[in-house]
Amino acid sequence: MQVITGYKKGIGYESGLRAPLGGVWFACYVEGEWRFIDPHWSAQSVSGFEAGNYRQVDERGLVNDVTEVGGTTVYDLNEFWFLTDPHQFVVSHFPSEDQLEWQLLARPLQFEEFEEMIDYFDGTETEMNVYQLETVSHPKNVIISKPGSVEILLRELTNEQYMYEMLLKIHKKHIADGSNLAHLTAYQQKACVSKAIRVSKSTVKFIFEPPHAGQYALAIRLWRYVSDERLKGSTFVTYASTELGLSQFYPDGHEDLNEFGSGQEMREEGLSSDESGELRAANGEATFEITALEDRFGIRNLMCQALGPDNKPLPTSSVLVWRDNHRNAFLFLAPDSGYYALVLYENGRPVGQFLVDASSEAKDGASFPLPDWSRVGGLGLAAASKANGGGCRLVPLSHQTPYVRTEEFELAMRFGVDGAGEEGDAGIDLKSEMLGIGADGGTESVGDYSLVSGVEGGGFEVRCRFPRAGHYLLRLSFRESGGDWRPYFTYFVRAVGQLDGSASAFPSLGADWPVGGALIEPLDRTLSVGQPTPIRLRFEDATAVGAVEVVDERSGSREPLSRDPQDPRLWFGSVTASAGNTDGANTAGSGGVTVVARVNDGVETQLVKFDVESESSAEAKAAALREARELNERRRVAEENRQRKQENRHRRDKGLESLPVWSLAAAKAAAEAKAALKAAAMEASKLAALALAVSRAVAESQSAVLAAADEELETKTAADAKDISAASYRSEMTEKAAVKAKLAAESANDVAAELQALAAAAAEEKVTASSAADAASKAAEAAAFDAEIAGSPLPDEAA
Repeated sequence: MQVITGYKKGIGYESGLRAPLGGVWFACYVEGEWRFIDPHWSAQSVSGFEAGNYRQVDERGLVNDVTEVGGTTVYDLNEFWFLTDPHQFVVSHFPSEDQLEWQLLARPLQFEEFEEMIDYFDGTETEMNVYQLETVSHPKNVIISKPGSVEILLRELTNEQYMYEMLLKIHKKHIADGSNLAHLTAYQQKACVSKAIRVSKSTVKFIFEPPHAGQYALAIRLWRYVSDERLKGSTFVTYASTELGLSQFYPDGHEDLNEFGSGQEMREEGLSSDESGELRAANGEATFEITALEDRFGIRNLMCQALGPDNKPLPTSSVLVWRDNHRNAFLFLAPDSGYYALVLYENGRPVGQFLVDASSEAKDGASFPLPDWSRVGGLGLAAASKANGGGCRLVPLSHQTPYVRTEEFELAMRFGVDGAGEEGDAGIDLKSEMLGIGADGGTESVGDYSLVSGVEGGGFEVRCRFPRAGHYLLRLSFRESGGDWRPYFTYFVRAVGQLDGSASAFPSLGADWPVGGALIEPLDRTLSVGQPTPIRLRFEDATAVGAVEVVDERSGSREPLSRDPQDPRLWFGSVTASAGNTDGANTAGSGGVTVVARVNDGVETQLVKFDVESESSAEAKAAALREARELNERRRVAEENRQRKQENRHRRDKGLESLPVWSLAAAKAAAEAKAALKAAAMEASKLAALALAVSRAVAESQSAVLAAADEELETKTAADAKDISAASYRSEMTEKAAVKAKLAAESANDVAAELQALAAAAAEEKVTASSAADAASKAAEAAAFDAEIAGSPLPDEAA
């Protein structure tokens, strides 16, 4: 046996402080190996001790007034400190310098490592042997925080997932005067400290945002799901060195749930997810799926409520939900950058939640109205699948999920047909309807901006066009063998590109358009007058149509289309729209171009209808372009503001002054000022050229005056000198030329100085467009006046 003296992290020890010297313990050689015994800690402990250095912040953000308490000695047997393993013993015991070898470790620790080691648990056999953790992010018990948040990651070393909570404490020296107390009270603890976030099966994360400079203690407690006994886990002392203020707020989620992610709480509900408890938003969107652990439960009808950074509910339209088989899929659209909580409910009871990090997002399309699902219906498959007892045999090939995001003005989707080509499986038909989402969350028609075409070999292609950026619903319906139309599938489409409004509607297909037919070209609704346009169509049944003609309703002319001899399903030709009457009676829609077909029984049916360009259609097109430009401008301002908010967070982290956030009117004024600055720069360039021309004109005038004076000096006679000598005359002419040159030079300098001041003011956005234009105009007038004085006319472009 060996008596050892050294340092103990016992009662009164706090993370970040030096453990006191003077402890005594023993090393014993038992059954071929060395073990440690601490009789003092094995026989007694202290309950209720409080050093009083830190004050805990409660859930309301109030700082509790904690005083120093000596505690009560409890005499009881703790076998953990009898024959303890050296690897566990060194967490709280370190030998003095002359006995360092009595660590009994393969790699002995330095004293600095012992001081910086995380102070795990309270030192009982249950805690040390059942709860096994290691730090992933911070191996030391003191954290010197950098600007921004502090993220602490812990890994569970057993196959069991624990439950956690993190308590925030602030050192008393930072709240002695009460100023920081009020500051901290303004922010609830829940806004400073996140709940546990399960980022993987065995790893949890905590986020701490220091509300102001100071010394904090982050105490993490944990417990097993089957036990309510909360045990001390570990404590990290955190120093925030700068006055940051809270730049991020973390929603607490539902009060009955202890963590974010797929942990023990969700597993107890029979649910699981492969996603991390912290979802990263991409383009302002976060998606995740929830599945049932056992198939016998069938489809679990889960609902999802989004909570903002202030933990207040967001509109239900911000979360899209669809279901298939045993899966519930969710899509969250963040209204702005920041953190959000998504709480899952089943039959009104919370069963899980996720944290969404959209803090670095410039959310494109955030201002688009979202649908009111209670009014517009659900997403995804609406008809029974073939596997579930018949119904629709259509199969989505290109877009299986009911949510689509695109930055293009046109989108194409493909659908197959189960059993296509088998006897009795023909005759299925598909039609589409595209709707816009109105400001009130309802739907509104956008016209013929979707088109269904049959595909060779079976199946269909649905093409969609978007007249402007926004949210759309694409509803598909089907029927078989000429029966009634039934709902098939509903898509929610986000068109978020910078669309310019030039997308044209598709031609209108007639009610008797044949099943499986395809309009190959043209695909634009409006035809140009007098311009030949190729036209091609394909019909699946080559024998169903006997003739196809193009009818110009304005002129009354009829032109036949030709059948392709190589493929009798194809018809081709050309269509040229006439100008029609000149009295203005013919407008688009009232006198267009129609493609008609005569079936084998001689009946004529309308297949396709085109409009013809007119004055009203041109005005409508111009209005669409203006609307698209205005929408894109509003989006640009919103995106700049979001990016500016993000930049301001970084500026606050660095102690810099925040940049202003623009309103749309202010943004327009800034854009006008920039345009005025550009115009002023162009004017400055012109005036510089003008000043150079003036200077040259002055120099030339001066040379001409001197030459004339020399010539007159040679020919003048005393008789007509009028008492003025030739020498004095030359002196007078020279003096006038010098005055003109001086005036021109001073004017050029004044113009240059004025333009420089104008440019500086416009760059700092201190002038409006009108004032910038006025200043540039006055500078131009001054230059013109000086040029006139100097005897040099303005160039045409400057005038």
